[in-house]
Amino acid sequence: MQSDYEYPEVSEELHEKEWKHFNSNRTIPEEDKFIACYAPFNHMRIRRDGMMSPCCFALVFGKWEKGKFGLKDYWFGDVNNSYRESFLDNEMGIGCRKICGTAIRNKVIPPINDYDWNWHNRSEHAMDSNAYPKVIEFEISNLCNMACPMCMGELSSKHMLGRDKDLKTYAPNLFDNDQNLEELLDQLKEFIPHLRTIRFTGGEPFAHKAFYKIAQMIADVNPTMEVDVTTNGSIYNTKVDKFVGLLKNMKISVSLDTVDVDDYAKIRIGGIHEETMANIEKFKNKLGASNIKINSTIMSLNCANIDKFFTYANDNGFTAFVNRYERAGREHTIDYNINLMPKEVLENTIVKLNNINPRINREAVKRTIKLIEKAISEQ
Repeated sequence: MQSDYEYPEVSEELHEKEWKHFNSNRTIPEEDKFIACYAPFNHMRIRRDGMMSPCCFALVFGKWEKGKFGLKDYWFGDVNNSYRESFLDNEMGIGCRKICGTAIRNKVIPPINDYDWNWHNRSEHAMDSNAYPKVIEFEISNLCNMACPMCMGELSSKHMLGRDKDLKTYAPNLFDNDQNLEELLDQLKEFIPHLRTIRFTGGEPFAHKAFYKIAQMIADVNPTMEVDVTTNGSIYNTKVDKFVGLLKNMKISVSLDTVDVDDYAKIRIGGIHEETMANIEKFKNKLGASNIKINSTIMSLNCANIDKFFTYANDNGFTAFVNRYERAGREHTIDYNINLMPKEVLENTIVKLNNINPRINREAVKRTIKLIEKAISEQ
């Protein structure tokens, strides 16, 4: 087992009333709540450095190593089983106490709820010791053709080799190595027939050879499974076009941040606004609007025009998602937090958002207004 977090020798116990509050906010049937979290029973995450865990929030890992420790060793082995045993006892596993444990203690709905719905027959699947995951999330590599200012070296090779190169010693991208990738592909052959969904993140997945090799395997073995790709939208070549047509259930999540030309130039460093917007249109024509989501990190560089982002999403029938810029891990860069913006600009942005009459994304607009209101309260 490996961990990215130093844990106290004695963890804080979750009080009964806090645990009840957490369970009361889960939307699964009551009879399925005997498991505190379903992530280690139905979900598996593989990082670019080979670290494997139930989800992106878990902080204890098994490490993939060619010829020594593979996907089955993790999924059916001690690391994942330790998570399962804790959740069967309605406890937070040691790798979950920092994020989900803290959320529950503070009566905030934790990410656990998302993993409740990875599979409809969740409890029966969880009780089958021979069952494979239903969802794999694969962070292929940090290989990326952009250097967005709010990003970091772990997620962008541009920053790893440039702005952030002296911050730390970066673990290698294991699956950039052809021998490692081929062994991983051999191991995935056993998992893919069982999967409901595979999610590709990066870096930029469409820039990496691994995506196309895995996509071909999916097309051959399980062509109807859901394939979710988080992309910056800058790449639409003949290979992308091939698999957009070949995979039967593909969804695209575009990290766009803004539709304003000037804002785009400040944020999506290395991208060309006109080309990205044209590529999104190509994805729309191939996949349909309902299979496209656009994402934005709201920050001082794009906040004043975030209404245009929602208008674009609504006009095209895209789902929109907005989260707020976080300072953690970015202390060495310019602070783009919206709470540093003039109050009148933030208030005017709220007015513009309230004037939107969205056919879709109504809740996302409301949530964005709350994010801005919170920023104003912090000033």
